[in-house]
Amino acid sequence: MRNFHSQIITDEAQVGTARRAVHRYAKGLGFAGDELAEIDIVVQEIGTNAARYASGGGLLHWTTTLDEDAAAHGLELFYCDKGPGIYDLERAVRDGVSSGGSLGAGLGAVRRLMDEFDAYSTVSGQTRRLPGSPRTTHGTAILGRKWAGSARPREGERELLKRVGAWSRPRPGEEMNGDAYFIIESNGETLYVVVDGLGHGPGAQKAADAARDALEGWDGEPLDEVLLTAHEALRATRGAVMAAVV
Repeated sequence: MRNFHSQIITDEAQVGTARRAVHRYAKGLGFAGDELAEIDIVVQEIGTNAARYASGGGLLHWTTTLDEDAAAHGLELFYCDKGPGIYDLERAVRDGVSSGGSLGAGLGAVRRLMDEFDAYSTVSGQTRRLPGSPRTTHGTAILGRKWAGSARPREGERELLKRVGAWSRPRPGEEMNGDAYFIIESNGETLYVVVDGLGHGPGAQKAADAARDALEGWDGEPLDEVLLTAHEALRATRGAVMAAVV
């Protein structure tokens, strides 16, 4: 289980706060001086765009690339906002393109300086506001991974990272999260599970963890048995909503 660190970015001062925090974290992961300088540029570029363009600011999260028992470690950055979006994302991620005059490098530098990079954006006016909710369906998300020195994940781990992405966070005001996911491979098949523990906080997380723990021994059983196994494990909890696919 990875620990995530977060920083909301609404102004230039918080850009500096995020840059220094990520720098300290990356240094603890074994990144060298030149790599840390590159990470500083990445966070500065992302943060400057957040402070200048994202309505209500953006959220930057950082963690390790893999679980603690994995063979290789690196830095994973994830940024998201509910801003106006980027109209021409393909152009925006070209090296040297910058509309805000931050370091003049823009998202192209972010892509070049990270070992893995992906971005998604939907533009305001082309999406809608969800009925009865302040939540919008437009904004930008950026994911980047950088490996320390010569460290690289094993091929199977790297391929799984490329194929599967999941992100969740606690409800504002809560420290524990009732959302969970589970992925396991057996005999050439892969089981994907998403769990939503009922309610919020510790009780919801306990329910989600119970369902996930019950499925760790999956060995190719059909989906009806998967759901029954989780159902039995959830009896001692407040319960959860779950989806599973092979």
